[in-house]
Amino acid sequence: MIYDHAALEYNEPPYQEYIEATRKELEAEIWSLFQKVANLKLNKKIFYMLQTRGKLLRPTLVLLSGQSVGASKERLKKLALAVELLHEATLVHDDILDNDKFRRNSVAVHAKWGVRDANLVGDALARAFTLAAEYDQEIAKVVSQACLLLCDGEYIDTSTKFGVV
Repeated sequence: MIYDHAALEYNEPPYQEYIEATRKELEAEIWSLFQKVANLKLNKKIFYMLQTRGKLLRPTLVLLSGQSVGASKERLKKLALAVELLHEATLVHDDILDNDKFRRNSVAVHAKWGVRDANLVGDALARAFTLAAEYDQEIAKVVSQACLLLCDGEYIDTSTKFGVV
């Protein structure tokens, strides 16, 4: 089937309203998750990283994709948050490997508190595996495999950059 135009353009009000409402819902869910780690000694550093997150594009795409095939938005939220938290964890670790001093116009976690604490923040954000498992065991396996491939890709990237092939 060939379409002459999309049924809903990205700049049309219904789309923008969906994106804004979804972003607010995801922000509330992330805040709720933060409350669950509020007793951790790392909470200040985890909170700092979560405050500097981007547009929440990945979790929004998870929700849009799932809903497009009939899945419940409410049920998809855990999976969407898992994707976002894993993404944030990889950013913390990537900043360390690339020695980037800033992330989204803020001081990178490792530049602010050191590599040891940044690694622990990234690992704590990887709590996302629990959320993925709560959504579905098969999804947790896929997410785990994706993380393994991501690590291998990062190794290849840094090995190439630093001549350690």
